[in-house]
Amino acid sequence: MNDIWSMKKESLLRDEWSLSKDELAKHRKEAPEGYVVKEPSARPERLWGYAWTDEGCAWLADRLKVKTVSAVNVEKPESTDGVFECKVLRSGFTNIRVIEVEHNGKPLRVSCRTNVNIKPRAIVKVRIVGNSACVTEITKKHLINNYNG
Repeated sequence: MNDIWSMKKESLLRDEWSLSKDELAKHRKEAPEGYVVKEPSARPERLWGYAWTDEGCAWLADRLKVKTVSAVNVEKPESTDGVFECKVLRSGFTNIRVIEVEHNGKPLRVSCRTNVNIKPRAIVKVRIVGNSACVTEITKKHLINNYNG
């Protein structure tokens, strides 16, 4: 019998191959026995997810005419982590701990101590780690609001 950890979750297959839940459920019902297994969990059995064996994934890929890629040939995308200089697009949010900056031509919401003193068009250094970003330094001082005079 196949180990549940060596199988591919149905939710991952949906994301990887851009399939709807209904379409994958239809193929699951038509799959030969042993290609799809319920994943045991602490939840009630009717809420358990499904996992596909390697043979099941190959059968499904053949059926959908999808080219499968082995894990050896997959290249890891370049990391976007690091510190970048970004231009502030918007700083007047109700939540004063958020500003919007331009990073690689796209808007990005960034956390900061306070957005009260930061104007749009200011240049700030932003540290990006994983899915979070925060302001580390304001580099263009002349674009900061001065309330002291």
